[in-house]
Amino acid sequence: MIEQTLVTYAPLIAHFGAIGLSFLLFLIIDLRTKPMSGWAKVVLNLALAYAVLVGFAFVTNAYLDWRVYAFDLNGDGMFTDDEATAEHVWLMREWISDAGRNLAPFFAVVIAPIIVLIAYVLTLIRRATTKIFKAATARRWSR
Repeated sequence: MIEQTLVTYAPLIAHFGAIGLSFLLFLIIDLRTKPMSGWAKVVLNLALAYAVLVGFAFVTNAYLDWRVYAFDLNGDGMFTDDEATAEHVWLMREWISDAGRNLAPFFAVVIAPIIVLIAYVLTLIRRATTKIFKAATARRWSR
């Protein structure tokens, strides 16, 4: 049950993880005392998002390879009727039919900038709310 949920929602987990890590990286960069150029921030976040997306696809694919080949009892690389179970059929379907994992290096080139843009918008919202909160607390304590 948990395995099916994790494998089924792996792309969604990867996307939200990349957004969260990019947002965290923007936060760390904002808290640095030494300023960083805008292009360096973008390139660093793009590299992080790309690495997370491709890495997650690679890990998921390696996990599915391991799980599928665990059902090959005689080690010949062919799956007979004796080796096929409901779990094996489901794993084979997930392993074979998901082209997104195999094409992840290409898809991530398109998706990573979108993820960085979402993280940057969240960073702008965080900066604005921080300014509003600091202004409100400064007025409260100055009375």
